[in-house]
Amino acid sequence: MLVCTYNVLSPAYSAGKHFPYAKKSCLRTKYRKTLLVSTIKKINPDILCLQELEYDKFWEEQLFTLGYKGIHKKKTSIKKNDSVGIFWKKDRFNLLQKTEVEYNMIDGCSPSMSEMVKLDNPPSYSDPSVTESNSFFTDCVGLVASLECAPITASNEGTTPSTAIPPLPYNKRPCVVIGTTHLFWRWQLQQVQINQLSALLSAAHTLVSSASASGNYTTVGTIIAGDLNSMPNTAVTARPELSPYMLHSIYPAAVQEYNLHSTSTTTTATALTPALDSTSTSTSTSTSTSTSTSTSTSTSTSTPVSSATETRSGDDGPVTNFTPTFRGFLDHMYWSPSSLSLTSVCRLPTIAEMSREIGLPSTTCPSDHVPLFATFDWV
Repeated sequence: MLVCTYNVLSPAYSAGKHFPYAKKSCLRTKYRKTLLVSTIKKINPDILCLQELEYDKFWEEQLFTLGYKGIHKKKTSIKKNDSVGIFWKKDRFNLLQKTEVEYNMIDGCSPSMSEMVKLDNPPSYSDPSVTESNSFFTDCVGLVASLECAPITASNEGTTPSTAIPPLPYNKRPCVVIGTTHLFWRWQLQQVQINQLSALLSAAHTLVSSASASGNYTTVGTIIAGDLNSMPNTAVTARPELSPYMLHSIYPAAVQEYNLHSTSTTTTATALTPALDSTSTSTSTSTSTSTSTSTSTSTSTSTPVSSATETRSGDDGPVTNFTPTFRGFLDHMYWSPSSLSLTSVCRLPTIAEMSREIGLPSTTCPSDHVPLFATFDWV
């Protein structure tokens, strides 16, 4: 099961004033949309989580053509059109339940004005996001879906799955609960981010409990993927790993793959499309050659995923967001080890690759983020 999360950079935020170093041509919405779809097609995930998605007829048609069904949730402000979305291969999964999470409606998920005025560039009191209750509404949202593996039917029997996830008989189907979000961008307000993420985790936990209680599934897995606007090893990104959720992060595996491949001096025009590599502690071969810039195999056997937490000397390590003024690993993915095992993770671009055109977006990368994706097997 190949899962991808991607902040696709909303057209509302892609104006030249935000990215003065970028070529004007690569900031045009039509150009970026075409390249975004091409990137998703190359990765070909079974489940796709998108942030800053302005869902319109273009996205509806393109995702349908690529074989996806999905759901999306728009931010709660009438002035903001971007959404978070979850999309799945329609011949591989069926939607069971969904939960929309509006953080504006949850205590602790909105900062107070006193917190905001302590930061640089505070909001004006005339801003409609500032309410009489002295809270600053972030308008951020989350989305959770429970998906069952599709049973064998006349329509999908004998078809080739997008990855190694065949349709299963009714009595042998697993279920996966997928959650995605785009947390408030003010990283200084860490408790607000923690509360928002906790609300998403709670919603996911409820759907896991519902699917498990039904008795219809052999196992129920959990995957949380999105833009958390927080760096690794912070209280925010550690939250899914704590009780009662006990999820594992793919970050150590991403570091391992980055370290294995970043010594290469080869850079190509397509190198910003991440490659999928094996993270297994035993010798294995990546079968997702469509997402790689080559057809080479990975045979690393030396470093367990769980211990690969240090970056190479002289290198900043892997990042998912890169501009001349900021670089960071802001996009994250977590999985439940009791029901899923991580089998491979994408090779993120090197700093050299991302800085060829000063920063992102660029002519080869249509967002200031790069996609993060990994494959999982059922335990």
